[in-house]
Parts: sequence; structure tokens; C-alpha cells
Amino acid sequence: AYKDPDGRGSSLFSNLTVLVYDADAVKAAGLPAPASFFDLWAPGYRNRISIPQFTNTYAFATLARTTSLLGGDPATSFDIGFAKMKELKPN
Repeated sequence: AYKDPDGRGSSLFSNLTVLVYDADAVKAAGLPAPASFFDLWAPGYRNRISIPQFTNTYAFATLARTTSLLGGDPATSFDIGFAKMKELKPN
């Protein structure tokens, strides 16, 4: 009764990874509110970004999504996502 069109069944779990920021702090710093995930790479966000540590499932969800957004396939490699996240390190 709960199978999808491919006959695989329904999802038991789903994750939602969201961008959370302090609007007042962003405004006080004179920064535009981030409109997309990759806005966080802007130099104005230096020393203002925090991501989950990699002992946390959400860190891998973030890495997988970053890989996907860059056109990679997280089912085969996270390399492109790791490279992009390394660019975020100064922020």
C-alpha cells in the first residue's frame, strides 16, 4: 500500500538540513542576508560560519548535499564536497 512508483516503498526517515543564521548579527555586520548555501563562502562571513563536526550525521548530510549541489554524486565520492568545504574553512 505504501510503495512508490518504482515499487521500493516509502521512506522511513528524512532529513532536512537548513541554513540558520542570526539576522540581527548579520545586519549589524553590514552583510547581506544569505540567500543561498554558497553565499556563506563570501569573504564577509570570515570567522562567522559554523558547521557540524564530522562525528555528527548532519555533517555528512551537509557534505553529501554540497557534493550534489556541485554536480557530484555522493553515492560514489565526496571529493568535490570535501574540496568545497575546505574552501569554507577560513570562514
